[in-house]
Amino acid sequence: DIVFWIQNILVVGEIKCNIFPVTPIEKYNYIAALQQGALQIKRKAAFIQKNFKELLSSGQIPEQTYFDAEAIEILPIVISNLPLLVGMSFEDVPIVDKLIINQYLESGERGFFYEVGKNGFSHPRKVVSLYEDDSDAMEKIAQYLHAPPQVADLFSWTDIEFRTIKIKDELIQVA
Repeated sequence: DIVFWIQNILVVGEIKCNIFPVTPIEKYNYIAALQQGALQIKRKAAFIQKNFKELLSSGQIPEQTYFDAEAIEILPIVISNLPLLVGMSFEDVPIVDKLIINQYLESGERGFFYEVGKNGFSHPRKVVSLYEDDSDAMEKIAQYLHAPPQVADLFSWTDIEFRTIKIKDELIQVA
């Protein structure tokens, strides 16, 4: 699990580590693991929301951290070690990966049109800020995690349907 905050947004994450799915059953199990992670983190987020005042008084959060317990917003996420299905949501819980999180928290910028220099390192030809300051970061993080711009264009080219089929009296979900 992971917890971090930006002002009054407390992000709680369930981390899922899977092998890269190749076969249909592996793909099914991967999707099921993400769906289970979404349900699990929603339960944890609901618990934190319900017991937030007690959590603040427990000493589990550094004293210099200030939260308005009445205005706190809990944002559950699932972090996958794989880029598959990043940008999708299950149970209104966004699926992200380390790169999506790091780009928002570390640099706050998104690069475009990369070129490789003589030293072998790549550099963006254009950089766009994802937010201007801490308040702006707080306002934009939920939208960013639900629709990371790095993968947003891919969804305009892709149509994923989840269907349930019945085989021998057992319901099976397929994508």
